[in-house]
Amino acid sequence: ETKVALSDNKMIKVDYNSPQSVILFGSDGIKRKDKDYYGALVLNYIMGSGGFSSRLVKEIREKQGLVYSISTWLDVYENAPLIMGYASTGAGNVEKAIDLIKNEFKKMKTDSVSPEELQKAKDYLIGSYPFKFNSSSTLSAILASIQIQNLGINYFTDYNQKIEEVSLEDLKRISKYLFDENKLLFTIVGKKN
Repeated sequence: ETKVALSDNKMIKVDYNSPQSVILFGSDGIKRKDKDYYGALVLNYIMGSGGFSSRLVKEIREKQGLVYSISTWLDVYENAPLIMGYASTGAGNVEKAIDLIKNEFKKMKTDSVSPEELQKAKDYLIGSYPFKFNSSSTLSAILASIQIQNLGINYFTDYNQKIEEVSLEDLKRISKYLFDENKLLFTIVGKKN
């Protein structure tokens, strides 16, 4: 399968007079119809979409106190799938925050996910799934996406099973290509140091 490559390890800085800097980062992602998509969802939860239980929040916000907020998500564009992230911090903390983000990507790639992390991610993704259907506009957007991406009529009934089937071995394999710290592209908007 063809992968879209971003420029490796690039940094774009935009000078903006603000005491806070915003860091947007990303790398090659995974297509929605890829067999590893559900494993990528689990890994993304563990890395940065899991709020205060995510690795990025624990390490960079709680332990180091360097960011106000930090998170990751998957953009599953057909021709340019991405794993993306966002952080906001004081201008003087940008370089250290970026180093720590790269380090967490490297650790995800080289260190195994624990069985506890895997189970917490599965529990959250399965337990929170029904709350995605809380309004008619959200439901219609999800239905349109399922149709546009040709995900099939069984998408709703298969979701929980696909999450439950994700194994530690799957995560180890997927993390090696999804979390390559050397392929991250960073855009920083804020004061230059």
